[in-house]
Amino acid sequence: MTATQGVVGFGTAIQMYIGAAYTAISEPKDITGPQITAEFVDFTNHQSQSGLRERKPTFKSSGDVTFRVNYLHSDTTHAALVAAAEANPPTLKLFHLVFPDGSQIHFSAYV
Repeated sequence: MTATQGVVGFGTAIQMYIGAAYTAISEPKDITGPQITAEFVDFTNHQSQSGLRERKPTFKSSGDVTFRVNYLHSDTTHAALVAAAEANPPTLKLFHLVFPDGSQIHFSAYV
């Protein structure tokens, strides 16, 4: 039996592009996502094998990335998140999820 290659999530960082660099958001908690999903169209017809439904994927959604923080009112990364949330019109922001093993997920999101 081989040893697991799983990685403990403790130490994961979420970074937001602020100014001219990716900056780690201070004190993140409970990071979840992204969860990719797809919509399906029903192609079932009277000749479908064994009367089973036939479905094909169409549009995909990258889902949401959510996280809570220990809010620090004087922290510049938290101020940047608040400013992004209040922006009118909303603009996409660039993010990285950086896992303890060094692997990363890059995404754009509205705050």
